[in-house]
Amino acid sequence: MQAGAIAEAEGAAAITLHARPADQPYTTTADWLALQRLVAHVSLPVVGNGGVWEAADALHLMRSCPGLAGVMVGRPAMGRPWLFSEIR
Repeated sequence: MQAGAIAEAEGAAAITLHARPADQPYTTTADWLALQRLVAHVSLPVVGNGGVWEAADALHLMRSCPGLAGVMVGRPAMGRPWLFSEIR
């Protein structure tokens, strides 16, 4: 949360959080509670990343984190560009 407060104080327009520990990429589930805490802690738009493999995951993330501004998808879209239109 400290990094979010710093970003906000320095004039960031939004924050994207990849909700998974850097030392455990893809070996744990994404910590969507961290996204909820960040949304509650800052007034900036927060975009959530992590654990979104299908369109249903994106919907579940948005419903799980009220106030989340959007979802960012990375690796799961590689070779599957239609994922973005499915999420939309």
